[in-house]
Amino acid sequence: MTVAETYQKAVDAEVKFSDGTDHRLSELWKKRLLLLVFLRHFG
Repeated sequence: MTVAETYQKAVDAEVKFSDGTDHRLSELWKKRLLLLVFLRHFG
């Protein structure tokens, strides 16, 4: 898989917000800047 293919998959990932709604990252990116943070739980 190339970097471009990996990037495209990441952009189109579907995420669940804390209010329970689902959104595609590509939709959010089109509207405004997007900061994506991955947080690992250690407990």
